[in-house]
Amino acid sequence: MWFPGPGSWLKASGLAVAAWFGCTAAFSLCAWHFLFLAFLAAMVDVRLASFLAAYSSALLAASLIWYLVVILLYRLLLKLLWERVPKALGWLDPPRSWRSLMLGWIVCTIATLGAMPFFEIAYYYNRQLIQAIGYEALFTKELIWKMFLSWWVLAAYLYQLSHLLKKTHKRDRS
Repeated sequence: MWFPGPGSWLKASGLAVAAWFGCTAAFSLCAWHFLFLAFLAAMVDVRLASFLAAYSSALLAASLIWYLVVILLYRLLLKLLWERVPKALGWLDPPRSWRSLMLGWIVCTIATLGAMPFFEIAYYYNRQLIQAIGYEALFTKELIWKMFLSWWVLAAYLYQLSHLLKKTHKRDRS
């Protein structure tokens, strides 16, 4: 089944807490942006492209560290609210194993690529025109909503893909 199941959508929603509300996606978004600029700069200046690629790598490392800090704080907050998270809110429970934590960060980072077109359009768009028309606040709300929606859909598909790959791997081992 290629369309994400309910579990994939719930995992993507749970990841949104750490990714969007914890601003982990902002690090990833900037990392992809600088990597994009590095590819563009490679045609002009190799040293500049190397610097931008290294900066992008540093942002990805910062994204991982920040993701782990946000998950820890989030886990502590949930502990303050409940001794055990209620079953109905089980999708809010952050991952406990390192493998699940890393999968969450990888999904967060790759899903941010879905938000990149909206970010790049806004970044290069003529802001003076937006201010002259007076739609800047509306533009920003719509932009953030489109970025989040594209991120959320892509995250659900990536979780579904990981589920399918895990299922295929188990079937091949048998």
